[in-house]
Amino acid sequence: MGLKVRIAVKSNTKNNLKTFGREISKDKILIQYQKKHPEIFSGKLSKIRAKNIAKERMGYNCLRKKEDLKNLLGWNSIPKIFLAKFLKIIYNLKYQFK
Repeated sequence: MGLKVRIAVKSNTKNNLKTFGREISKDKILIQYQKKHPEIFSGKLSKIRAKNIAKERMGYNCLRKKEDLKNLLGWNSIPKIFLAKFLKIIYNLKYQFK
């Protein structure tokens, strides 16, 4: 449901990245990334391929359609919409907003 993104925290004391409790050296990460995407480091990266890599890294394949988000977040629920408008009216009456 969320984006597929790795979270890494840079440590100030060491030259390592802590990823989900494991320490991985920057060299290992760089080598793995070079194996996965060698065209980035060779300088022969096309715009289309760069766009596809960026979409992959940003979780583009996990995006939801507008209608799916409305259902998931409950924005299409008539009782919730009615209740929100009712609470807005009460709030405005209480604090004299127009």
